[in-house]
Amino acid sequence: MGTCDLIIPNVKFSCVFDGGATQYKDIWTNKSALCCVSSVDLLILSAVIVNPMREDCRRRGWRASKATPFCLLPVVGPALYLLLRPRLND
Repeated sequence: MGTCDLIIPNVKFSCVFDGGATQYKDIWTNKSALCCVSSVDLLILSAVIVNPMREDCRRRGWRASKATPFCLLPVVGPALYLLLRPRLND
């Protein structure tokens, strides 16, 4: 078991890791952390967009299942949905 110090400007994080977390430590210390953070951000946003998009489909008179294909393509799918969705009924 070892320890590491992750230093981001003006913030210092200390962590404890075992053999399984060595790759995570390697990403933060030797590779671009921006790539790792961006990937996690994209994954979280892709997972969270499903329910709001399904609710929007129902409000616009579409079946909620029509949102599923748009959710399968990260970033591009929700953008296409915004372009192709029908107008909101008043």
